[in-house]
Amino acid sequence: MRKKFFNALLIIIFISGTTHIFYIYFNYLKVSAEVDALKSRQLAITQNKNSKLDTLNKNMIHLQSKVEELTRELDKLQSAKSLALNKPSNKI
Repeated sequence: MRKKFFNALLIIIFISGTTHIFYIYFNYLKVSAEVDALKSRQLAITQNKNSKLDTLNKNMIHLQSKVEELTRELDKLQSAKSLALNKPSNKI
């Protein structure tokens, strides 16, 4: 009788231990999948941020060249204005 009880007890311990191991393993798989999903999301966010920064840099370079071009135009206009104001009058 004791041997049957002992065997039944061993079977119960084995089944509960095996169940516990599978529970831990499947939770590990679940957490691993969530971590991978978060890493993928973080990578996508980083790539999107880098893309936006690249676009901003290109726009800034373009605007900088436009400012330089407009500054040259303004200098030309100011020089022409200065010459026109300093030009002696042809009136008699």
